[in-house]
Amino acid sequence: MTEVTGNTHDMADVARTSISRRRIRRAMLYGLLLVLVFGPYIFYRANSGPNRVQVVQRTDQLGRLECDGTLKVVAWNIAHGRGVADSNWEGSAEQKARRVMEIAQVIRDLDADIVVLNEVDFATIWSGNFNQAAGIAEAAGFPYFARQTNLDFGFLFGRFQFGNVVLSRYPITQASALDLPPHREWEDWLVGRKRGLLCTIEIGKSQPVKIAGLHLEHRSEASRVESVRYLQKELAAWEGPLIVLGDLNTTPRNAPQSRETVDGENAFDLLNVSIGLQAAPLQILSAEQLTFPAWAPARAIDWILYRTKFFQLVKHEVIPTLLSDHRPVVATFRLTELK
Repeated sequence: MTEVTGNTHDMADVARTSISRRRIRRAMLYGLLLVLVFGPYIFYRANSGPNRVQVVQRTDQLGRLECDGTLKVVAWNIAHGRGVADSNWEGSAEQKARRVMEIAQVIRDLDADIVVLNEVDFATIWSGNFNQAAGIAEAAGFPYFARQTNLDFGFLFGRFQFGNVVLSRYPITQASALDLPPHREWEDWLVGRKRGLLCTIEIGKSQPVKIAGLHLEHRSEASRVESVRYLQKELAAWEGPLIVLGDLNTTPRNAPQSRETVDGENAFDLLNVSIGLQAAPLQILSAEQLTFPAWAPARAIDWILYRTKFFQLVKHEVIPTLLSDHRPVVATFRLTELK
């Protein structure tokens, strides 16, 4: 009886050890899966801040040193190169890359001095990780560009990193992010949020020009008003030459499909008043000045605004194209008081 009992205890110990080992192996497997799934995500999010703004000078392309008295600027939301498709997953990476090169050719043909681009992919799986900022800068012949990341996250299968870009013929001497208030705090913590890109550009011996490339929140006029109040603090202190441009997702009260908050505030009008800017054009005059959607424009949400003390508007135009769901906006200025 004693011997049988001993064998029974030994067998029970072996069984418990086997179960314990299986649990340890299962825990290790689950831990490995968690590392594989969330490790890249944690890495990307941890590095999103330090890599948020980058300035690149292409040594193979000479920039402009002196200004001829005029400045041509462009604002264009290129929609990740998806064209007029509803989803960024539609179409292949090769199709997006070809479309981005067509966008670069349009920009090159415009012969602009400064270009602000929104929704540009830097390393994104649906675009085959093609750096659209570098590709457009090279193909369009811009020696300087700055990029600023809005959303930056990823997993084992791929990354999602995109944001705003400023292309320039003249040296970009300084660039920083405009940390617009998040629409939702938890979204910002998980993936990032829309921000702006503020660049200082030296155009010869004259006073530096500040360029603010913006992409404001599309879901709420209240969020856009909050962003404008932030910009008022950040930009109003600069009394020199200033141009604000990009996809503002807002339009004046007298324009088609304008929006207001419950308190009757309009982000576009507040931007004009609070920072002392003038919009190009002065008002919506015709359907040709509407920018979105590109195939049947019903709203003007892509804008170029400027300080009239330093710039005189010579020409404003919206380019009809289906390379994006937004049409590009072009303004040519005569410099009036740059010293």
